[in-house]
Amino acid sequence: MKTNNMIDFTKCYRDLRSPELHFSVSSRDLRPDMDIITYLKVVYIYLDINQITDVFGNCLFPSRLYGGRPYDRKYALTEEHVRTLMDHGIGLSLTLTNHFFDDESYRHSYGFLKNHHRHGNSIVCTNDDLALRLRNDFPDFTLKASIIKNLNTQPKIENALKLYDYVTLPMDVNDDDDLLNDLTEKERIILFGNAGCAYTCPERSCYQGFSENIQGKAVTSLCSKERLPRLDQGQVWFDVAKLQRMGFTSFKMIPPQKSEIREISQQYSRISKTTATVPPAGQPGAWLCSYPKCGRSWLRFLIANYMNLHYDLGLEIDFHSIFKLLPNDGNDTLKGVSGYQFAADSRFPMVVASHTYWRKERFDGAPLIFMLRAVPDVTVSDYFHTSRLLNTYNGTLKEFIRDPQGGMHSYLRYLSSWADFIRSGQTQVHLVRYEELHARTAEVAAGVLSFLGIPVDRSLLAEAVKLSSFEAMSHVEQERGIAGHVCHFGDPEARRVRKGRVNGYLEYLDDEDMAYIEDIYSKYPLAALPVQWPAA
Repeated sequence: MKTNNMIDFTKCYRDLRSPELHFSVSSRDLRPDMDIITYLKVVYIYLDINQITDVFGNCLFPSRLYGGRPYDRKYALTEEHVRTLMDHGIGLSLTLTNHFFDDESYRHSYGFLKNHHRHGNSIVCTNDDLALRLRNDFPDFTLKASIIKNLNTQPKIENALKLYDYVTLPMDVNDDDDLLNDLTEKERIILFGNAGCAYTCPERSCYQGFSENIQGKAVTSLCSKERLPRLDQGQVWFDVAKLQRMGFTSFKMIPPQKSEIREISQQYSRISKTTATVPPAGQPGAWLCSYPKCGRSWLRFLIANYMNLHYDLGLEIDFHSIFKLLPNDGNDTLKGVSGYQFAADSRFPMVVASHTYWRKERFDGAPLIFMLRAVPDVTVSDYFHTSRLLNTYNGTLKEFIRDPQGGMHSYLRYLSSWADFIRSGQTQVHLVRYEELHARTAEVAAGVLSFLGIPVDRSLLAEAVKLSSFEAMSHVEQERGIAGHVCHFGDPEARRVRKGRVNGYLEYLDDEDMAYIEDIYSKYPLAALPVQWPAA
């Protein structure tokens, strides 16, 4: 029997305060600078914070398994948000509702999944193959079948409950009293407490289009509003009290419209919206500075593995966790100092990595490790990094070499900005050449650790060197991906851990290229920097 279970919410919102009801709420419109508990209290002002079991949305990590909505980093949950939720007993619900699933996407997100794998956290799925893999690899996650699966009959629902812990029903099923009454496992059913355009949409084709976009596929499915007329009712609210009497206690909520928030606030509470800035993690204890593709990832991986072993930090070092121990410059909560997790540990300094050109006010003071690599190798590696991994350059290698704004010219300008400062000796600087690190890995690494004031245990260092070999890092990259990047494992030239060779440029540059590079290099006063030229 089809009924209409919508209500005038402004007259019935108190029904939602029943202590038997539990809510999963959206983090939509949450910004990184907002305190998440204040956000929940304001946006879901009609709920008691203790009724919220989890918050669903996307994190800063750009997983290709996301779906449901376009991925927007500006409204992603940060590590600070997730920690705050956990401190308040509220779970994280990851919306991995992409229609498409493959091993490459899964490997790319493996480290991200492992980072959030704990009791109380959940994953919302559309693809059953993904759900099966998660069930096997990450059993502590609660699995929820997404609304996108359109489970609108009893057989579909009962079949889904064989795989999923909970099943989320489409919004329009809220009006099917016969179906709702016939369901036997109501405690495992999630209904929507309110709804938007999906309630009356006859096709919901946008979901597949979002999945295609996130996966980097051609978008073939768009919003059907222009093709298929429907009754657009805006945001609607359902009679949760009636649904509770039918035996349902779990609901999903999307944020109400701003006008409704104002009206509810005036009637019910004086809570006001506030924001909080990300707390600073303190000043760097040391810097690790280099131009991109000079071997910083390798050295950082090596230092992180040694520190993890020596100080028994309990990390599993990969291209996600590494930023918790040796962050990048800036307040990016995914890879920057805001995500640093060892500020209270005085046994070692916070080593901050930076690609920034020299600035006196920035770098004059703390000890500094400066990495160098031969110009031809940096140029070739940077070309593949920008053209294949980042997709920010569309020209040929020959064009890249001769581009006055990038390529080799940019590296030489970077080195030139540092040359006088390093020659002056105003700050304690430890130079590391990639070629020496390659030839004498343990010895060079020991020098870096001593410079940082970290005791050197030769047996642990040998283990760290083994864990940081090219083969080991390549395996970690392909298995778990890289924080902040969409990886392309099918293209070896697009990997962060690409080849790691000394003189690898010989495979790509001809005599004309080398003559041009040497001519430009000779015009820069870089005597203070022992860049191996030409690479021996």
